[in-house]
Amino acid sequence: MNTNQKIPSHLMNNFDTEHKSLIYSYKKFDPQSVKSTDSTIVNICTEAVDLDGMQKEAFVSSSRNSSGWRLPTDESLHLRGADAAPQPLAIHNASVQMCLLDQLKKIFNEEGVKAESIVVKVDTYFNIKGSFFRGDIKSCLKDIVVSFEIEASIHEDQLKLCIAEALRRSPTIRAIRYPMQNTFSIKANGKKIALPSKMQSGLEQVADPISRISGYQQLKPLHHEGDVILEKKAKSTMEPPKPGEIPVGLLPEIDRTVHIRGIGKVKNEHQNEVQTSFYHPLGSIFQYVSDLHEQDVAGNEAPSALTYHGASLAFCFMTQFHRYADVNKIDLSALRIVQLTPFDLELNNNQNLVFDTHIFVDGDFSDEVGTDLVKMAHQVCFLHAALESSNEIHYSIQLNQQEIVHQKTLTN
Repeated sequence: MNTNQKIPSHLMNNFDTEHKSLIYSYKKFDPQSVKSTDSTIVNICTEAVDLDGMQKEAFVSSSRNSSGWRLPTDESLHLRGADAAPQPLAIHNASVQMCLLDQLKKIFNEEGVKAESIVVKVDTYFNIKGSFFRGDIKSCLKDIVVSFEIEASIHEDQLKLCIAEALRRSPTIRAIRYPMQNTFSIKANGKKIALPSKMQSGLEQVADPISRISGYQQLKPLHHEGDVILEKKAKSTMEPPKPGEIPVGLLPEIDRTVHIRGIGKVKNEHQNEVQTSFYHPLGSIFQYVSDLHEQDVAGNEAPSALTYHGASLAFCFMTQFHRYADVNKIDLSALRIVQLTPFDLELNNNQNLVFDTHIFVDGDFSDEVGTDLVKMAHQVCFLHAALESSNEIHYSIQLNQQEIVHQKTLTN
């Protein structure tokens, strides 16, 4: 093993004991460095690393000049986590809420609609079925249901058009609706391992992020004057596994559905406040703040919807990478990834772009096992499954406390 690649032990402390905010900015957007461009493509870069236990942290930005945000994740007690931060699927649910709130604010502004209240509720249902031991385990997005609750002086026909347009414009919704083919690369102990051609990334210049992450971890959080960006609002009542009991995520045979509910509302012109809760299994409630900035795609005063989205995808993939390794007793250490998630914000292009995930890991295993790790993590990752399949969006609309649309399916 190349021991020089290990994360220094003093940088792997449980983030709940570091006395830092759960989410903080490590670099700020520089408006003086913005150059005009005709490109409609933005690229979210997520550099993520393992910490202690089930915890991970990501450092996310959209360019050299954007703000940079540190985001954390953890698992619940019944999955052997410390429940100190949201789970990956909760962060993804939050990103969908934020994105829809942002789109509605833009559209209402364009249409001259002044809303007293904009609330978006998102229910996401995922399923995982099969066995890690047999290698046939797969995940999927079963359903996503969005509820809009609007209080405004607007005709219901106009509101229906605004909602449909918000769903059409949303990059996170588009990523769920239309399948994409994502690619990967892996280096183990500094050595590249070839993947099947369909999976193999064509990018060759992605460097191991270990030094950059180490530098980010040592930066002091930048001063923040607003509300707390991420906090736990209610604790889960789930108990940790009893001694000798196998965590539910590592059972020999798995068939379970996960249900996450998020409730988001407009906080002000630029910011949103959202909450997520695991309904099945019952989990903790976390509250997040997001920010939309015209030039800073990563978010200026808080992470943007796309920043949360990038972190959630990285975290979910890393979690499944570890689960497969745990089941098969594969020796891993110092897992870190670089993930590139580009979005085309030109509405008429209506396209999803390839997401790239670059894995760097140390451990005592063969090239064949390294290939299997990537294939299985990709196969089991809930969010990659959602991105690579075609999914219907069901939604309802309530105007001034009266339902005007019930469980309609977005069709165009």
